[in-house]
Amino acid sequence: MDFLKYRLAPTVNYHPASRTIHKFEKYYFAPLTVQQQESVQYLTELLPEFRDDVESDGAKFLMVGLPTGISVYEETWQNLVHRAREQGFTRTPSRDQPINLLSSICNKTGIPLLPLEQKFRRGYESGELETHRNLNYNRKGHLTPYGHEVVANFLYEFLQSQPSWREPAKNTSEQPQQIAEEFPTKKF
Repeated sequence: MDFLKYRLAPTVNYHPASRTIHKFEKYYFAPLTVQQQESVQYLTELLPEFRDDVESDGAKFLMVGLPTGISVYEETWQNLVHRAREQGFTRTPSRDQPINLLSSICNKTGIPLLPLEQKFRRGYESGELETHRNLNYNRKGHLTPYGHEVVANFLYEFLQSQPSWREPAKNTSEQPQQIAEEFPTKKF
């Protein structure tokens, strides 16, 4: 996701004379620019090689889509869209562009993906996630300890739903760990 975030979402870091632009703020726009299209193509070629290298010893490869708070929290997203409009951006902002691109790449390359963006949003809407606790610092930055806990539990649930993934790697004689006995799944 860092590759997508930094290569596909252009960083606005210039100051035109007519208006103020916030430095280092990421905007997700559709349609893709030529540079973004090149990045998608490069990632589409790179990920299968990485997957094959990881799986060469019998390990499993999984992409996990970790969203920033900008795309999780409705008010944070609306603030970004409002600021973009105030600054004269006319292209259509796309809240789901990074995860949609990653999903498309994973579909093309046959790489399993656990996209957490919708899970985070639905979790807040349904009350499954505690609304008074933020997943991301300042509702837009890195994951908080609570956010890491939520990701770990979603990942654990996904891995448990994949019976073939609970088997040991081919190059080891170790038995699969029974993580559930040590860390029970709980509702957030």
